[in-house]
Amino acid sequence: MEIEFPLQDVAITVAAVEVLEELADQSLQGEKPFFIGLGYHRPHLPFVFPEEFLNLYPTEDISLPSNRYVTENLPELAWSTYQEIRQYDDTSNEGLGLQNLGDFNTTFPDAKTLELRRAYYASVSYIDREVGIVLRTLEGLGLAENTIVVLWGDHGWSLGENSEWSKITNFEIANRIPFILRVPGVTDDGLTTDQLVESVDIFPTILQAAGFPAPPLCPEESGSIELCREGRSLLPLLQEQKNTQWKKSVFWQFPRGEIWSTSVYKCMGYTILTALEDGRRMRYTVWAGTTPDGEHSWTPDWINLCDHDELYDLTDDPQETVNRYSDPEYADLKTSLYEKLRAGWRAEM
Repeated sequence: MEIEFPLQDVAITVAAVEVLEELADQSLQGEKPFFIGLGYHRPHLPFVFPEEFLNLYPTEDISLPSNRYVTENLPELAWSTYQEIRQYDDTSNEGLGLQNLGDFNTTFPDAKTLELRRAYYASVSYIDREVGIVLRTLEGLGLAENTIVVLWGDHGWSLGENSEWSKITNFEIANRIPFILRVPGVTDDGLTTDQLVESVDIFPTILQAAGFPAPPLCPEESGSIELCREGRSLLPLLQEQKNTQWKKSVFWQFPRGEIWSTSVYKCMGYTILTALEDGRRMRYTVWAGTTPDGEHSWTPDWINLCDHDELYDLTDDPQETVNRYSDPEYADLKTSLYEKLRAGWRAEM
């Protein structure tokens, strides 16, 4: 007898709907507020979805990335071998009859690139449907007007841009995430902002929107602190828009080397993305040597660098095709960004 199982993300939706139905009555009566953390797998690898979503994207409508080649002046340490996506039979060197996939400035053949991009789009639309089912359930149960909803992703994704694939890079496209927030009574008419926000802002935002006080900022050594925050609540930004003083920089980082070993010397790509006073946006990365402080903690060595730095003018070059790290025109700006990067996120709060 053949047994059929639902797709993973369909099963997650079914479970979420069941929980909402169980909680609805008590929540509406004010007896039991709830928090649900709902995590979908797609569009993570492997790209698995109902065929109907592939039909939304005819092959003839799919295009190759416009910036298919490795970034000019890219430090080799910044390159990711995109091992995550090469682990499958049809995307491995053996499966494609190739030898050098993963090497610096390599990418998939055109036909495979188009196939993967199409599958990614289908995966996104598949999850759009699942999210829609949950939101319609909220509305149908009468919960929508007193439930805060945050939709976000944990990372971006490269689909052949800069010859890169997957997520393990400092490229802006691999770190820009979807981030949609609904707070009843605040965002009802629809709001958008072009300010720089981060995923660390989600926690204090939810707390304030739910009526709780904001926890203190995390100190430099926060391992023993029971509750603290590294972000800022977005509610003032949503409520006041243009009158709100907001941070001008956000941060991220990716390691290179034996990244999960605490006994091996490593390198870290420390990154800052900054909005300048003239409206331009810049991404600056320093590949600093690091020494481990614990399983997931490193101290940067700003003197002993592992490779040359990266500087991108995202206003003139949003696809990060040219690294301006040695361009005399950007020398003073690079010095300023280096100082901001070393000062860290607390200086932006």
